Amino acid sequence: TVNQALEELKAGDFYTQLEADARFAKTEDMSAHTENISNPHKVTKTQIGLENVDNYSTATQAEAEAGESNSVFMTPALVFKAIAKWVQGKFVSSTGNETILGTKNFQDGLQVKGKSLDDRMLKPIITETIGSENSNITSGSITLYRLGENVMFSCSFSLARIWYKATPLLELGAEYEPAITVRMNLSGDRQIYVEDGKLKANTDFKVGDWITVSLSWIAKNA
Repeated sequence: TVNQALEELKAGDFYTQLEADARFAKTEDMSAHTENISNPHKVTKTQIGLENVDNYSTATQAEAEAGESNSVFMTPALVFKAIAKWVQGKFVSSTGNETILGTKNFQDGLQVKGKSLDDRMLKPIITETIGSENSNITSGSITLYRLGENVMFSCSFSLARIWYKATPLLELGAEYEPAITVRMNLSGDRQIYVEDGKLKANTDFKVGDWITVSLSWIAKNA
């Protein structure tokens, strides 16, 4: 307070200007000291624990992505970029078009737009056309097409020989064989059918008869 200051003056308890200048730092001297970054107090790294900290620089993005150096520091941003670079081409992303190589075993199943697929639907497409190169056919052809477990049979051909009842005209092959006997109706009560993978008829057909029909079925080895 003012009274306390007056009492100290009376008691001579104060510094003269010369004494104050000698004892206390001037403003400009204080500023010069606080702005000095050349370690004026000679502080050592041991005094502040720096001997426990590695003296590394921050990694460049190239060093982070290479992932080989053990003498640089990583920032969160560099870690993210390094991970993004490392996983590129190694994993399937949730968006975008990608080409996936190698065999992938989906042990618990596979879905497309929420619908499950099974191995029967993933079988390759196979097709076969039988024409006049077969000695039983004069002209026209028989076409077999398999997609997954489904077989499509289509024919329009004329006979080169008599086709006797219940006699195989040709064998379709194991890939096209139906699980059960399938029958295809022609005119009247005439039929052709596939039994045990062989194409047969329920009646005799003459040389030159045309047979035109189509049908689909489930393959036996689906």
